[in-house]
Amino acid sequence: MPVFHSVGSKTTPTNETIEYLQGAIQELSERRVSVEHYEQFEQELHALFARAERDVLASELTQLDVDLPYVIIDGERHHRVLRSTGTYTSAA
Repeated sequence: MPVFHSVGSKTTPTNETIEYLQGAIQELSERRVSVEHYEQFEQELHALFARAERDVLASELTQLDVDLPYVIIDGERHHRVLRSTGTYTSAA
């Protein structure tokens, strides 16, 4: 999906998200006691990364939420006629 307006600054994963992920992975690794529980370990690890991915995408999406009277797309001015909330569903 193309972005039709400039954003203030390029966002990066927040330190909070990275710190959470590192701590949770460390805890998960320490908790794993045997190979027989590897499937559960893998599922929990996947869930941790999925949460981190959603957090980063939410931060990026927030940067794209503009509250301007108009935007310019391909040199043409488009005025806002409605502002409403909605749910954006991503692959994550």
